[in-house]
Amino acid sequence: MGAQRPLIVPWLMEQLDAQRYPGVSWLNPERTRFRVPWKHGSRQSICSEDFQLFEDWAIARGRYRPGIDQRTPSEWKRNFRAALDRKDGIDVIQDNSTDSEDPHKVFEIKQPNNAALALEAENPNWCGILPPTDLDPTLSGAVGPPFEPVSETNAFVVAAENPVCSDSMSLPSLNLINPIVMAQPLAQILDAQTLVTDFEVRTYYRGRQVNKHMFSSVRGLCFVPPGCSGYYPDLADVVFPDVANLTDQIQASYTKRLIQKVAPGVLLCFDGHLLCGMRRGPCHVYWSQSEFPADGMLHGELQKEQLSTIYTLQQFVHELIGFMEGRNNSPNYTIWLCFGEEWPDTERPWKKKLVMVEVIPKAFEILHEMSKACGASSLGEPDLRISDSLQQSNFLDQLRRWEERMEV
Repeated sequence: MGAQRPLIVPWLMEQLDAQRYPGVSWLNPERTRFRVPWKHGSRQSICSEDFQLFEDWAIARGRYRPGIDQRTPSEWKRNFRAALDRKDGIDVIQDNSTDSEDPHKVFEIKQPNNAALALEAENPNWCGILPPTDLDPTLSGAVGPPFEPVSETNAFVVAAENPVCSDSMSLPSLNLINPIVMAQPLAQILDAQTLVTDFEVRTYYRGRQVNKHMFSSVRGLCFVPPGCSGYYPDLADVVFPDVANLTDQIQASYTKRLIQKVAPGVLLCFDGHLLCGMRRGPCHVYWSQSEFPADGMLHGELQKEQLSTIYTLQQFVHELIGFMEGRNNSPNYTIWLCFGEEWPDTERPWKKKLVMVEVIPKAFEILHEMSKACGASSLGEPDLRISDSLQQSNFLDQLRRWEERMEV
């Protein structure tokens, strides 16, 4: 029979008494309050010592075997935090994890919960690891290989009822929203198994905007010619405007022929937390993150009958965290689609293309606006009606926790 695995409270108290780790120490003579360094993995100053406590806890619990298992510091940290979160007798009383000079958390040990200790002793696997339902096994966090081809019999069975299309923007200015209510979109976006959101769509013919629509509460879009339907219950059909109003008849003729070749549809939709796209007709479709693509900016061509990843929620959150910390510019979450002509094109700017479409996933826009309301770096004065209530550290900490969970 193997040695019994330690419990988090007595094990941690032993480490505190022994003063084995820099920065891990008691804060009062009663030995009820202690601090733990809590440096985020994205910091440039991160080193192995910053994860040593979390690594040793993983070793003590038998979840990491040095020299055998792959090193996963973010997972060690997540499991350590999960073990503490499950203890009724330990609370975080001060969160300074966003402190640029000394990121740490302060914990307080209260009266031990005997029932919880008994449960942990009887079920050693219960402590220190999140249940599988907390993770999204389909989330890879990077632009990876394409998904399986989609057929009409098995495509997108997750339904969003009654998608609404409107010519007017349905979302009010975020500056006028009660800041207390803004916590709800964050939970809906980050905790959803499959992201359902509003999409703002603008269509341009030779650089001139010919329509603007808002599609509410859908998993994605299906672009189709006039008179066609995409036949996907949880995707909103985006019908290209008629070319009859174009004054240039040559342009009108070419545009009409091009959009007819889009049938049976071009898809842009969320699969879990992945924003994916594909074309089903003969019309080639190219995408980028801007109408003025710069070096290093993501772009590509949609595959025929095969979903491929364009952007991910995890990638967006990572870039948003960097934006709030002042390490990078604002994330580029708007997707531009060019139909029938290669894009990016150094010879002909986007306003010379026959058909361009701008798509804004509103879930990304809401998170971006919340980051600005919280006082993201490199911005002007934030709107105090929101930032005073949201608190940057709280919003940023939620994003970091979600990113750490998705890294596993």
